[in-house]
Amino acid sequence: MGFTIARIVAAILLFLALGRHPYGYYTLLRFVVRGVTIYGVYFSVKVEKIGWAVTFGIIAILFNPLIPIYLRRGYWQFIDLTVAVLLLIWIFLLRKSQAGQFNVK
Repeated sequence: MGFTIARIVAAILLFLALGRHPYGYYTLLRFVVRGVTIYGVYFSVKVEKIGWAVTFGIIAILFNPLIPIYLRRGYWQFIDLTVAVLLLIWIFLLRKSQAGQFNVK
């Protein structure tokens, strides 16, 4: 449940990033998205979904707050929107079943 909330919060922050904010907002965004996607890599490997692991590994590199990648605002808006949608889709594709095992579509 906590990881689902983290993905929702990250997606909301990404949608909000489409507006204009101080630089500190985008730094916070990088830390949040990076943390969520690094855990996502671990989780995806655990449930043997390597495609998702690679996808979220690339996102984690892209949102690295320590060695930032600088792109034009338009590119970041596209990336932010795409990653937000992926995080929300991921919630529905990776669900915990009643038996404690993971059902992955």
